[in-house]
Amino acid sequence: NVAAIGDDLNDLQMLKTAKISFVPRDASAYVDKVATVILSKRGGDGAVREMIEHLIIKEGLEEKYLELWD
Repeated sequence: NVAAIGDDLNDLQMLKTAKISFVPRDASAYVDKVATVILSKRGGDGAVREMIEHLIIKEGLEEKYLELWD
């Protein structure tokens, strides 16, 4: 299971290959078409954090994640 994030044409093959693919809000329209999730954040403005939080929630790992910071 691989997740990927990308925002432009050079990322297309990676995004197509990944089980779940993310693009930031300001990604190229071409990569939007192949993404599993279009993030609400722009690249460089919290998109990676949003992706990680999405994966943590999707996998049901919120409690384990929060325990790291206790």
